[in-house]
Amino acid sequence: MAQLVVRDLPDDVKEGLKQRAKAHCRSLEAEVRQILKDAAQPVRSHEAASTETISEQLIREQAKHPISDEVWEEFNRNLRDVRRSWKVRDVDFGK
Repeated sequence: MAQLVVRDLPDDVKEGLKQRAKAHCRSLEAEVRQILKDAAQPVRSHEAASTETISEQLIREQAKHPISDEVWEEFNRNLRDVRRSWKVRDVDFGK
């Protein structure tokens, strides 16, 4: 495998990459590797892109950023906590 050294990278760019990596549950190195891999893909022609539905595009994009089981568990835990605070009341239709 090849290696690449990037010199003179601004501190704010590195910090932004760290935050992005954390959001994707990856190491900084894995995040940069994925960004470079995505950027190195051939540019899709307009004709090829026009045959893909919006839902197919969303599925394809989501597949690039899988959500870990740990993140799903945290999401479900938070959702349960929020639902506990909901107050249910009867609806009065005025009849």
